[in-house]
Amino acid sequence: LQSTACVLRASMKPKAGHKLSIEDTVTNAGYPVEKYSVETYDGYILDLYRIPRPGSRDVAMFQHGMMDSAYGWVMKGDEGAIAFAAYDRGFDVFLANFRGAPPRKCKAKVSNRFWKYSFNELGMYDMTAVVGKINCIKEEELVGPDSMDASPGQQKEKRPYKLRVVGHSLGGAALLIYLSTAAKLGRDHHIDRMVLLSPAGIHTHKLPLLARWLCLADRLLGAWLTRLNFGMTVYGSILRVGAQKFAVDVWSLPGPRGLFNILLRLLFGGDTSFGDVMAKYMGPYLDSMPGICWGIVRHGHQIVRAKTFVLYDYGSEVQNLKHYGEAHPPKVSSEYGNIDIPIDVVAGRKDGVVPPENVHAQYVELRERGVEATYTEFDCGHLNFIHQPSEDFTSFLLSRLVLE
Repeated sequence: LQSTACVLRASMKPKAGHKLSIEDTVTNAGYPVEKYSVETYDGYILDLYRIPRPGSRDVAMFQHGMMDSAYGWVMKGDEGAIAFAAYDRGFDVFLANFRGAPPRKCKAKVSNRFWKYSFNELGMYDMTAVVGKINCIKEEELVGPDSMDASPGQQKEKRPYKLRVVGHSLGGAALLIYLSTAAKLGRDHHIDRMVLLSPAGIHTHKLPLLARWLCLADRLLGAWLTRLNFGMTVYGSILRVGAQKFAVDVWSLPGPRGLFNILLRLLFGGDTSFGDVMAKYMGPYLDSMPGICWGIVRHGHQIVRAKTFVLYDYGSEVQNLKHYGEAHPPKVSSEYGNIDIPIDVVAGRKDGVVPPENVHAQYVELRERGVEATYTEFDCGHLNFIHQPSEDFTSFLLSRLVLE
């Protein structure tokens, strides 16, 4: 009974029926919080959260991965959450959301195609909008509104802050697309250092069972599913409450908990971090739960088939020529030679979703093209980097963020 009560409090605090928002979690932990709305070039409206230090010239932005949200970086409350550790170290902290995360807002022109996007849009539009917003905020706070009148080259030389970004899984892939696109266009990316935690993008080794099933579904039904405007998430408060109760019941009883953990390990390549995290934090996770569209699945399948990190294939030479100026989607790595910032690549030895062999392959591609990159492994599963970071990993991450 005591175990049940503890899990219930962790899952549904501060009281049953109350939806614990990111702002609530940050405030309850004793930190300040702000929220901004960010509009992307293609009409999506994203929530950007901030744990503000307005006068700080050290800025850290955290970008979540697939089926996660900005909530993941603070979900543990004040018990070792990475975002709070960065703030305590003196950083002005920003927590970014992809499209698909609540509240899922957009311009009216986008509503009939809200769920039609791929990795491309996350990197080219979401990251561009978020990083641009952070740049505007910091320039105005530290220099004044007149600073925005400077040319891009002058802004880069005079930028009064240093921005370090951290991307997990799909967030890491999107950041690499963002950097590559900025390099191709000759655009200032406003970033001084990047840390990639189990980045998606190369998946040639040990594809987990769930990913294999999704690839099979895409092979059979993908051409039809990509035409539908739907997202994969948990809809409705009744279903979410039911899922919360299920999680509490499973976590509280040794038998069901063991079976649930076995199922999760089978689905996620033997990774135990999903069982460690999902049941315990199911309540707040569901309240902030994002969705993904089939375009993300289809793009992932294309990457698996290509055996390298490629941009989205629009299905015909005509469409690819329209978007890329070439008949086939280019490799993201084609612009790595123009990346001008250091990148720290981090893998989890127990990660079954993006195994360390795949992460190391990303690192090798960066190094071969002249990027100043480092590679480090920790005894972590895929979700441990965000939801249950060890002290060693947190110390390492902060040590990389403070580097010039």
